[in-house]
Amino acid sequence: MNETVALDARAAGRPLRIVLVAFYNYQAHAIRMFHPLLRARGHDVHSIFFKNYFTYNVPSQKDEDLVVDLVTRLKPDLVGMSVWSTYYQLAARLTRRIKAAVDPVVIWGGIHAQTRPEECLADADLVCQSEGEAVLAELTDRLGLGRDYRDIQGCWAKSDDGAVIRNPPRPLLQNLDLVPPADLSSENKYYLGFDQWRDVPAWDAEAVSYDVMAVRGCPFQCTFCIHNFTRKDAEGLGTYIRRRSVDHVLRELREAVATRPKLRTIAFSDDIFAPARPWLEEFCERYKKEIGLPFIVFNFPGMVDDRRVALMRDAGLWCTTLGIQSGSERIRRECYGRETTTQTILDACRTLKRHGVGVNLDFIGDNPYETDDDRLETLDLLCALPKPFYFNYFSLTYFPGVDLTERALKDGLIRDDEVEHVAQKGYHLWGGHLMGTRSDEQLYWDVAFGMAVHGFPRAFIRGLMKTDAFRRNIRTFARQMRRVRTIARAKGRLVDYVARRPNLVYQFWADTNRAEMPAEAVLQANFDNSPFSQPV
Repeated sequence: MNETVALDARAAGRPLRIVLVAFYNYQAHAIRMFHPLLRARGHDVHSIFFKNYFTYNVPSQKDEDLVVDLVTRLKPDLVGMSVWSTYYQLAARLTRRIKAAVDPVVIWGGIHAQTRPEECLADADLVCQSEGEAVLAELTDRLGLGRDYRDIQGCWAKSDDGAVIRNPPRPLLQNLDLVPPADLSSENKYYLGFDQWRDVPAWDAEAVSYDVMAVRGCPFQCTFCIHNFTRKDAEGLGTYIRRRSVDHVLRELREAVATRPKLRTIAFSDDIFAPARPWLEEFCERYKKEIGLPFIVFNFPGMVDDRRVALMRDAGLWCTTLGIQSGSERIRRECYGRETTTQTILDACRTLKRHGVGVNLDFIGDNPYETDDDRLETLDLLCALPKPFYFNYFSLTYFPGVDLTERALKDGLIRDDEVEHVAQKGYHLWGGHLMGTRSDEQLYWDVAFGMAVHGFPRAFIRGLMKTDAFRRNIRTFARQMRRVRTIARAKGRLVDYVARRPNLVYQFWADTNRAEMPAEAVLQANFDNSPFSQPV
């Protein structure tokens, strides 16, 4: 059944108490938009942020007990959870305990709910298969009126006899300005960091970076990425890539600056920051005047050009993240679905360097489809790239529902228990470059790539790799490269401090471990940055 719901209208039924839960994501864009939307409709809304990202800490029993105890005391009518594949089992455990304690209606949304809805219905009452704003508005209306909710468009549910009810999808929201900007207040917010609830106002006051999203959707369908699934799933439901107005974005950023006095940088989390030129020109002119903080974006090598970079650099762009994934054109094209030449990558990095913009490069390792020849091409690219740059080395993670995972399963290269909702690799190893837990073969390439990133000559690295001593003593070489990395990070931070510019690694660390209130003890160790800052 399709009901038209005005997002800005008051709820049709009685006010509800609602608890929203995000896992390992304190920024949690969806939760922070749903919170003010539901509050404006007259509901009593509470948001729980279960830990933050960039940590390797698995949830403890105490963590889970604290959440169940809080939700039990709140006695909500509705609980909504945003579920990523890594945290599926955590969400399932909490859902079962919460329903046993207070029995609210539980709806799951997010990436894993979209890719594995039937599996999720084993625990959740409803699984959202569309964007959540209209679904939550209609669901809360029906709950407030005491009506059945199992036929809501955009959701899957179960009938009384246990059969799966597959309701049709909902059209994509075309005007993103209808959704309130993210709620940055501390009211009814709860942050669980390392076995204890944090003081949210104090935590927010220590923030040094703020994440914002101006766009929904991505122009690409890389085979390892969730957009590989969601873009196909949204066919016929409206324009996939949609952008908030400049006014709407700057309204959120002005509040962030006003409520977070130590803010130093803004991070745009759009999958690709490539707006049409009129939007970009208005944004750059106004951002420079109204916000004025350095900002970082994600971009694609083929979308980097002098005019855009110059415009953004003048507005405050200080760093750009580019997804490279592999130095092998064969792997990029045949394995990842990325039609990017090596020359395009080099040209993009040189353009950014020419304008004084830092470069943060993402690579994916541990890919069973790569050969040694492919890895040598990655080594050659790392040697050829203009120095310095940040190097992020991610271990390939197999997310449910995407083409690369389905291909690897079909080819017998991975088992079912290596898919992320079972493997839960993200708790321990998004990156892991040079970690002692890696195999000798993995460290062989880790050390070679690290040497290339830090500027060792290509001929020297290739010659060293051919020696028996290199393989025989690879763990000693790995320890030495970890020392090189530590020295490079210290130098980069010092030089950036003197030059009064941000340091990317420190920004992430400082935002995860604020002042004397560390959320977790360990920073995600995928950064192997070269000496990013040139001497002043």
